[in-house]
Amino acid sequence: MELLRDKTELLLALKMHLKEVKNIAITTHINPDGDAIGSTMGLMLTLKSLGYNAKVITPNAMPAFLNWLDPNNEIINAEEQKDLFQTTIEQAELIFCLDFNTLKRIEHVGHAVEKTTCKKVLVDHHQQPEEFDYMFAFPGASSTCEIVFEMLKALEWKKYINSHAANSLYTGLMTDTGSFRYKGTTATTLRVASELVDLGADPAAINERVNNASSLNRLKLLGFSLNEKLEIISGKGVAFIYLSKEDLADFDYQPGDTEGLVNFPLGVDEIKVSVLIKEQDNKIKFSFRSKGDISVNDFARTYFDGGGHVNAAGGVSFDSWEATKTKFLNAVNEFF
Repeated sequence: MELLRDKTELLLALKMHLKEVKNIAITTHINPDGDAIGSTMGLMLTLKSLGYNAKVITPNAMPAFLNWLDPNNEIINAEEQKDLFQTTIEQAELIFCLDFNTLKRIEHVGHAVEKTTCKKVLVDHHQQPEEFDYMFAFPGASSTCEIVFEMLKALEWKKYINSHAANSLYTGLMTDTGSFRYKGTTATTLRVASELVDLGADPAAINERVNNASSLNRLKLLGFSLNEKLEIISGKGVAFIYLSKEDLADFDYQPGDTEGLVNFPLGVDEIKVSVLIKEQDNKIKFSFRSKGDISVNDFARTYFDGGGHVNAAGGVSFDSWEATKTKFLNAVNEFF
């Protein structure tokens, strides 16, 4: 538990605080991924085993390939279950904020969280976090799931992690490390994975559900994106894919259908930075990935009101695609 070595007093304070509450809300970022759902479900299930009334809230729907982690439909989708979401937030005596570092990342849910008077607990691995009442922010961790597991161990609650919780935490560990291929994978990450398997996580089954559950439309969208929409910025080692709302609609786009797409161009030796750009109803979303020490976190923060990690970050633009593309190309020429 080297990760939490300097957090002993904070953990003790949190454990004492947890003795005073019953109703706990757990939330995560918009467009939740494997680490977001895995960490929130893993924490919720463990807290419920301890007798807490714990509930997970997501700002919007999760990808279909993660639905198996919530077989009883316990996750509250704030976009679709507005009344239940509001009631849950209002009744919460403690709120856990997982896998994001600023309330902006949870949009409308963040506004509701800000209005509450209860304490907030940040558990995250992104850079430059905002201040929270209890902060467990470790940019060096592979995933939020890794931090959650280490926290549960430090709180002496490992024995309450059942196989469902173990599968959830392993899923986030696996997805955020690219099946343990990315730079952030450490010896600690692999030890945590091993302990989760001991607790009932099934790596083969998780891989099958996450990586081999594509629809035919998703497969066609990936092919179209790489064959028709991939552009290379000459001399910069930067590749980008732009998908309009019409492009996505042509393939009956569902949340999660572009998961992993941004990583494909990095398989080309001379490509050092890959960018996926998607048009949404009132904004354009960026996903940045990079190799080595090239910081897409700095790029996203500087130009597109975003951030994340050195090699993986997100951003946003509220301009038209024409204006956004001009800004993006100018930014690439200036930064890289």
